[in-house]
Amino acid sequence: MTLLVAQKQRQQAQKDQQAKANKQKEQNQWAKQRASAPSAGPSTGAPAVEFGGFGDLLGMHNFTPTEKDKPLQSMNDLREVEIMKNDEDGTSTTRLQVGKWTNGKTGNIRALISTLPEILWEGVEWEPIGIDKMLKPVGVKRSFMKACLVVHPDKVQDGENEYLASLIFDELNKAWTAFKEAGSPGLI
Repeated sequence: MTLLVAQKQRQQAQKDQQAKANKQKEQNQWAKQRASAPSAGPSTGAPAVEFGGFGDLLGMHNFTPTEKDKPLQSMNDLREVEIMKNDEDGTSTTRLQVGKWTNGKTGNIRALISTLPEILWEGVEWEPIGIDKMLKPVGVKRSFMKACLVVHPDKVQDGENEYLASLIFDELNKAWTAFKEAGSPGLI
């Protein structure tokens, strides 16, 4: 009796193994067909379509994207273009530049000071300060004071960088106020 059971189990295992091999073979064939198939679908002479990852589906229906079907730009890109169009005196460009610098760092005095070299103009005497120097509140205060000496609007005398300096100074002041209000100990 046990011999019969063992034989049936072996036969079942062989069937399972054969079914698994057939399934793997079908999947490999499908993958080969998929890889060799043109993205434009059937051979209708339609150009290959790549439209947001749906080129294979759209191509089967002879869809050809036009200029208006291109993916939309992000809202930030559209705002930048609009600002550039309306910028006559250069102030909008400067505000845009400061906006990019503060993006994601608003109110974070450590991040703003450590990335200050990204926004400063050429010829300014500023030695980059790493976040490791600003671990303690006293280090943050010292770094903030050094930054203020460089970007204070009264200290910057050349006209083209005066507006940029005032915007940077305003952002640093906002972040400094937020830092103090957060109740950082050691700031008196």
